[in-house]
Amino acid sequence: AQQDTTPTTGTAQQSTSPVFIKSHRVSVEITDQIARTTIDQVFVNEGTVQAEGTYVFPLPRGVTISDLKMIIDGVPIQAQILEKDEARAIYDQIVRQMRDPALLEYVGTDAIQANVFPIPAGGQRTLQIEYTQLLPVESGLVHYVYPLRTRHVSPLPVGELSIRVSVESNDPISNVYSPTHPIAIDRKSDTSFVAGFETTNTQEPTDFSLYYGVSSEDINLNLLTYRESASEDGFFVVLVSPPVEVDESRVIPKDVIVVLDQSGSMFGEKWDQARAATKYVLDNLNSEDRFNLVVFSTGVNVYANDMQGLDAVEDAKDWISGLEAIGGTNIDGALKAALEMNERERQTVILFLTDGLPTEGETVGANILANVKANAPENVRFFTFGVGDDVD
Repeated sequence: AQQDTTPTTGTAQQSTSPVFIKSHRVSVEITDQIARTTIDQVFVNEGTVQAEGTYVFPLPRGVTISDLKMIIDGVPIQAQILEKDEARAIYDQIVRQMRDPALLEYVGTDAIQANVFPIPAGGQRTLQIEYTQLLPVESGLVHYVYPLRTRHVSPLPVGELSIRVSVESNDPISNVYSPTHPIAIDRKSDTSFVAGFETTNTQEPTDFSLYYGVSSEDINLNLLTYRESASEDGFFVVLVSPPVEVDESRVIPKDVIVVLDQSGSMFGEKWDQARAATKYVLDNLNSEDRFNLVVFSTGVNVYANDMQGLDAVEDAKDWISGLEAIGGTNIDGALKAALEMNERERQTVILFLTDGLPTEGETVGANILANVKANAPENVRFFTFGVGDDVD
């Protein structure tokens, strides 16, 4: 069987090879700018002959690698870090043979190279790479980059791709941002977070890039700028974030008014959900907050004539539990009643829960909005929630 010994990025096959990446999983642990990246890749050879060659993996620009490990199917193999000139010679060869200009973007970087990498016909190989690097910090932003593009590796898409980045910092973390990929973020505390990205059947056009801000300021601001050339306009992104956790003594007291639709269309599961949501709000008030409840159907009822403190929470929850959904939908009357409770010297939040259109009192939506605008002072903030899957 004829063997292919051409070195390529990510595996050792030419673009006509039946080899593809079945799964590509990346786990990154960052502790105070020290990033340890662990890569698991599964290569599959769907051809009828053995595929063999040299493995080359490009490194991000400016990265200094230590603690390099490479394992194939559980067996450690010899790997070396190529300097920029050596890496460029290999990249030029790949581009000449594969005609992939995207690889030129890697020119100027170092690379990891392994020895012979055979994959039997119809078989697969699991490759693991682990390396440690020191991440750069600029203007309070820590930057992590992972080389993710694989079109120059194989014309076939990657079956499964996932990236998980776990960060621990001695300093508070402010903004977390990826300009290249949509990420989910789970903040464990003000000094840690986990970011994740997953997709299937993909050929990513860009490398994975992640920024996060490190600052001890109350309000953190970071600026990212980019300009292709001196003759072209540039772009910028400003990231502003408050601290994740704030001492309760610094929290501004507020008045919370829950306006709850009690009409007949809310009967059943929707009414149960709305009451549960109201109780959750009451259970999570801050110590200096006050509250009141407004329920509406054909008419409007209020829990109390004035704002209440935390000592009334349990009684208010019992009051809500005893109500049933019946009657029409008087949205205009309910919002007017809520606004009349406002005291201008305190921040006021109105939470409006409903499932439908008004059927009592003022029923024209534009007129209801005009009434709210005319009667709502600057210290009032509205948040509207649709209840159920048939909100109209």
